[in-house]
Amino acid sequence: MAKSPRKYSGAWNFGPARSSAVSVQRLVELAIGAWGEGTWRRSEEKAKPHEAGLLTLDTHKAYSELGWKPRPAIEQAVRDTIVWYKAAHTNGNLREICRRQIHDHMGMM
Repeated sequence: MAKSPRKYSGAWNFGPARSSAVSVQRLVELAIGAWGEGTWRRSEEKAKPHEAGLLTLDTHKAYSELGWKPRPAIEQAVRDTIVWYKAAHTNGNLREICRRQIHDHMGMM
């Protein structure tokens, strides 16, 4: 990367494989479970804006250029994300959390 910085500059998307896609409802349930509390309810509004049925990141560039593949299962990825946000909400040590999560993720490689 250091030898060809232009090749690797620009936007990169990293996300789950399409086979790991979950519904918004399942994602919310995972997030609530990881947070440890909370509830949700389906909106009954009749006049609501259109929402795509499936939202995904285009990770093709990361797959093809870097040979990158997602490692953690969606459940672990949501837990890690919620750990970070919960710490941010309570003024936790975000630097340490990031270091620990990077270390754990590198162990999956």
